[in-house]
Amino acid sequence: MVYAALNAVDMAQAHALAKLLMDQLRINKVVLLDSYVPSEYTSLEWNAQEEPPFIRWLHTSGAQQVPNVPHYEPPNLVRDLAAAIIGKCEIYGIECHALFSLQESLLGKHIVTADTCAAYATACGKLGMTVPLNDTKLKEILKHGGVDEHHHRLYL
Repeated sequence: MVYAALNAVDMAQAHALAKLLMDQLRINKVVLLDSYVPSEYTSLEWNAQEEPPFIRWLHTSGAQQVPNVPHYEPPNLVRDLAAAIIGKCEIYGIECHALFSLQESLLGKHIVTADTCAAYATACGKLGMTVPLNDTKLKEILKHGGVDEHHHRLYL
């Protein structure tokens, strides 16, 4: 199992990094965790107000179905590194599951909540992955952690 945690990737370098990851690592399955902001999301249901924790799932054509996880609906788009990784997985025939959470914010700053982390862990469990959450450590980090421009991508 390989974990790649990246705090920021330049949009122009996303394709090159995805290609490097796929060419260098011998992988047969990818689970991608990312988020989206409410202003860029269109629900299938007109005027629906989505409430966190809110996980949506997107997968490559060869991936097995996951029960009880709603799809990331069209016309919503995946961008940057997530799009490059999903695209490379589709081209190479690698099973890819992308889980997207609704990005929460407080006073204009992105935040991470315990509910979102628990929702990711539950969705990963449905993919057959055990993602243990240390509730004590998580609450301590969320209580005393600083807010910077990239921390919202580090969920688990």
